Amino acid sequence: MVSLAENIIAYANYLKKQYNLSLSYHFRTDISAQLGSLGYTRLLSLSKHTNPYCMHIKLSKNLSKKCIECQQKVIAKCAFLDRFTGVCHAGVLEYVYGIKYKNKVFGFISVSGFRGESNKSFRDKKLQEVFEKSLSPSPVPKEFLDMVVPPLAFMLAMLCRELENIKPKDSMANEEKNNFQLILHYVRERYNNVCLEDIACEFNYSKSYISHMFKKVSGYSLSQYCNMLKIEDAKELLKNTNYSITDIAHAVGFGDFSYFIKVFKQQTGKTPLKWKKSAGSKL
Repeated sequence: MVSLAENIIAYANYLKKQYNLSLSYHFRTDISAQLGSLGYTRLLSLSKHTNPYCMHIKLSKNLSKKCIECQQKVIAKCAFLDRFTGVCHAGVLEYVYGIKYKNKVFGFISVSGFRGESNKSFRDKKLQEVFEKSLSPSPVPKEFLDMVVPPLAFMLAMLCRELENIKPKDSMANEEKNNFQLILHYVRERYNNVCLEDIACEFNYSKSYISHMFKKVSGYSLSQYCNMLKIEDAKELLKNTNYSITDIAHAVGFGDFSYFIKVFKQQTGKTPLKWKKSAGSKL
């Protein structure tokens, strides 16, 4: 029998591929941690914006921090509104649908990738070019979104309700696992520019403890894990944009082009250009 989580992933991917929607969902920290603890990693992989402009924004710690703060404000707003439209701090128009049940908010779905009416937030010429090039000037009709997105929000809410009935085992091993999931949530929101020192400061652990726990629980070092997420972003850009390989390397957070090629080949077995050809680019 197909699980609820598998149905959610299948439907979300269908909306992305069939209608070219830039769709993501964002959970409360505790919900995200519990999903990770229970092994819903494929579902969590969809919890990020994948348009090139947002990737560029998250290369900056300050701008990335603003994105995270905005997400928390959106979750709070979902307590009063089931769905609404707004422009984020970076000038991106977003359609928001709350993931909630009986006024309990678990998170929200964002359909984004559209230019806001005005974008006066930044003066960086390169960032402005990416804004104009990668964001659509034509939003999807809201009537259409109101028809196809709420079923996804409902399924996600039902999954989150199921999580509430799962009581964690009271053990030191489980406590360490839960702590790791909170750290992993923190990293997933900041993987373009996070470091051990940031995590140690946030969670009041030593850098050596964070490094040891990350390797012990995930099997990867922090840098290896972040590189995995960056390469996934690179694949999205390779499939869906006509960006040069150099621009893609920079957009996902690799300052060294040669290192990007090396990491990409280690993870995929192919160079970015060969991977793009074999994946069947949409362009």
